[in-house]
Amino acid sequence: MIDQEQAFFSVKGFCMWPFLNDGQKILVKKIAPHEFRRGDLILYRGDGHLLCHRLLRKEEQGGSWVFYCRPDSSVSQGEPVNENIVEGKVAAVITADRVINLGTPSQRFRAIIILLLLSPVLARLDRLYNKIKGR
Repeated sequence: MIDQEQAFFSVKGFCMWPFLNDGQKILVKKIAPHEFRRGDLILYRGDGHLLCHRLLRKEEQGGSWVFYCRPDSSVSQGEPVNENIVEGKVAAVITADRVINLGTPSQRFRAIIILLLLSPVLARLDRLYNKIKGR
């Protein structure tokens, strides 16, 4: 877990493109599991390294939270992430010329648009692709 209330990390890879780019810095803040909202970017430990994916939905199961997250560039339905491996929520993205606060109304709106418009389209394409391939 993050030792402080917030920490900086570097993005590696392109799974969150175009929202996040390889090499960008992100500011991650610890928050309580019940405070996460759909559309948030969550940093968590998986496969031996840190992953940053978008929260699709969350469920309380047996007194703890399970988050369903996926990369923006993926067509998956989201992978379950237990609260005990979550490092925190991405609060800001640092680009070469500015800091983007993800908690502003315009950034929250952007996150919801990604979820409401992009996610359903990608999910349908995934189901169609799997049906065609016979999976």
